Amino acid sequence: MTHRLIGVAALSIGLLTSAASAQAACDYAGQAYSVGATVCECPGIKAENLNWQREQGQITSRRLVCSPGGTWDDAKTMCVDISLNTTTAETYNRLVEQYCPRLPVNYAELQKAIAEETMKYIDADPKGAIVSTVETICKRYRIEAPCKSVLDAINGPSVQHQ
Repeated sequence: MTHRLIGVAALSIGLLTSAASAQAACDYAGQAYSVGATVCECPGIKAENLNWQREQGQITSRRLVCSPGGTWDDAKTMCVDISLNTTTAETYNRLVEQYCPRLPVNYAELQKAIAEETMKYIDADPKGAIVSTVETICKRYRIEAPCKSVLDAINGPSVQHQ
């Protein structure tokens, strides 16, 4: 009976381990990739005299490989490695369009996060948050003088209600 339990436990651990390693994946731009998959990173640029005489530019993009640990490692090969004497900026822009991921924007999620962070800020120091907001609005619209009385009222002695 004991050997049978040990066998079942070993089998369960083996299945869990193989399931965990099968699920090990790397995330890139919101998409999951399996171990061994490769992607090209966004290109980098080094340039001198860009769009001018004697322009010299180099554009590179490394190939990254998904490791068993779920991280992206340098595959030690390049997707792009070019040196240019003209059109560096145009070529770079084209390669950025090709290799850089575009993340979808979830505006509802962004608005919710902004609202939550704003409320945390206000809840932490309501008076400070109000003063900061009023000062920012007054500076933005260049109405510091009329705002002074509002800020004085906010910063004045606290009135305790009983």
